[in-house]
Amino acid sequence: NLGIGIAKRNSIKVSKKSLYNKYINVGIIVIVSSLIYVAYSIYRLIFGMNPNYHMYIGIGIAAVTFTDLTLAIIGIVKARKRQDMQSEVLKFIKLSTALISLSLTQTALLSFTIEGDISVYCAGGGILFGVFAGIVGIYMIRYIVKNKAKIVE
Repeated sequence: NLGIGIAKRNSIKVSKKSLYNKYINVGIIVIVSSLIYVAYSIYRLIFGMNPNYHMYIGIGIAAVTFTDLTLAIIGIVKARKRQDMQSEVLKFIKLSTALISLSLTQTALLSFTIEGDISVYCAGGGILFGVFAGIVGIYMIRYIVKNKAKIVE
């Protein structure tokens, strides 16, 4: 969460020339934050952690996560249509956060549906969704480098 907060802070309105640099910086922060989450998930895999959530809490977490994921994707599409790079950066941050939240959703739902040790499933999901969030960061950097001429005019 700290990394994502820094990424949001770095995406505050800027000139077009510095927008290119901010986009790359935010992409790097998303990648680093994702790597940290993957490392945490590996830690969970090695040492095993089995949190317990009440069914209603788990369902609430799932509802919020899927709403976040949907709004992030819709926001990216709308920002692309409007060619609003500033909004696009924020929506990519939201997408990477929602991907990480899918891991929490998985943990919450498994905690009340499966008896026994769920640490392997939760850690595996955390690694997978952390990698997906990292791919979002890589995509951000590749996209902005590829379209630099359009941005810095």
